[in-house]
Amino acid sequence: MCQKYNSMNFSIVIPTYNRPEKLLTVLQKLMPQIDESIEVLIIDNCSDIILSDFVLGKIDTLNTGSLRFIRNTGNVGLGGNILMAFLQCKSEWMWLLGDDDVPLFNAIETIKRNLKEIANDIFALKFNSYAGGFPAVSENFKTINKENSVAYLSNHSYYSNFLFISNSVYRTNDFKKYTFQMSNGLRTIAPHIIVSLNLLCTDKKVSLIDEYLVNHGRVVEGESNWSPSRLISGVVDIYNSDIPKYYKNNFIPVLLNNYVSAGEFSAKSYFSFALKNFDINESRNFLFKCAAIHKSYKSLQLIFFGYLVGNIFVNRLLSGIYKSKEGLKDNIDLLRN
Repeated sequence: MCQKYNSMNFSIVIPTYNRPEKLLTVLQKLMPQIDESIEVLIIDNCSDIILSDFVLGKIDTLNTGSLRFIRNTGNVGLGGNILMAFLQCKSEWMWLLGDDDVPLFNAIETIKRNLKEIANDIFALKFNSYAGGFPAVSENFKTINKENSVAYLSNHSYYSNFLFISNSVYRTNDFKKYTFQMSNGLRTIAPHIIVSLNLLCTDKKVSLIDEYLVNHGRVVEGESNWSPSRLISGVVDIYNSDIPKYYKNNFIPVLLNNYVSAGEFSAKSYFSFALKNFDINESRNFLFKCAAIHKSYKSLQLIFFGYLVGNIFVNRLLSGIYKSKEGLKDNIDLLRN
């Protein structure tokens, strides 16, 4: 059974923090495409300046009647601001748009066209993007469901596309039902992934659409927390969040391994990655968690066994390596955005 599209049931929500110029560029491309039936909601994560004053002063010649600003009283983190987007959206469908991803000239028309008739078991439309690969037609992925989701998501390129927010239109009420799970998973900086995995286990589906909505923003190093180490440690955090056991056992270990070792079941790859991306304590904790998640993989069992019987030796080894390395990354708050 399908339902007819109603433009009043579609909103655009942009979580943002301290990127006023990029937000302005996004809005300058977006606002000419909308009418008063589509709300554009800006969730300001307590930026250093008042974004509403900055934006409205720059685009006063455009239609700003559909703009609404909400400013958080404190910085709730990237994951928290994504959660706020779902909680504050009043429409049935929401385009969750990044503040540095510039909409294409026909983005709104593309979304409207694909929402004209949508099956009731679809909880998200996932469009193509430059943030990750998209299945070839020959692979016959038209929708993602529980049965094919592990095969789809275990491909780290497809997963990156699935993780990307600006190519996604979500059925808002389906996500609000999992507010508790989202709030418990804010450290993952991807609470939308936690809900998606839960919904897939309730026979809900994601519709894949081989069209584009945005030009993927290229973020300056240090400006965002979508670094390789954050993405991979985020996978570990997702494993520890409120996701179904089905994905803990069948999906997370494979994805984590693919990210770190490019498909090779190599303990060396994990060890090397940890040394390059984390400090001593974080390296140890990361490898412990990897070993626990990959408990069926012999190479990582060796890591786990090595820590149990030789923790002092490993700590000394790590310390020696770190003392000899130059230019190590400073510890930063990876959750703040």
